[in-house]
Amino acid sequence: MKKKITGIHDTINKEFTKPEFSVQQLADHLGISTTYLRDLAWRQYSMCPYDMIENKRLERALSLLHDESLNMYEICRQSGYANPHTLRDAFKKRLGEAPADIRSRLHQEGRLMVLQSYLSQLKTNLQKTFNIGMKRSNKLRKTPAKNAFDSRS
Repeated sequence: MKKKITGIHDTINKEFTKPEFSVQQLADHLGISTTYLRDLAWRQYSMCPYDMIENKRLERALSLLHDESLNMYEICRQSGYANPHTLRDAFKKRLGEAPADIRSRLHQEGRLMVLQSYLSQLKTNLQKTFNIGMKRSNKLRKTPAKNAFDSRS
């Protein structure tokens, strides 16, 4: 099991730049089902594999935004997004701003401070996702299982 857990992280780090890389491909690479993969990832990293991949892609894209010689297509290619539209959607969903807006802030306000701010925001959003998942998980544990043969229901 420990080998599988380290395999999750290692495989994501190697493969996340490929737009076609998915949770299914990660599970196939590790030789396990997607359900078991989600369970392992949740127990070890407190997040689902999809969020782990997405987080890695966003971190890379954020780090590339400061380089004005790279256009959005090149940033997409190097960070694992299929096209600028999916990159923009991911930024808007997770960070609340488009990559172009963040890029302009990087140049106006200073790269390091802005990057730290967005990475912090990304971690906060992932923590919220984790907390919501934990609440759901706790509710499921507290709810008694219904027995199909129980005549009281």
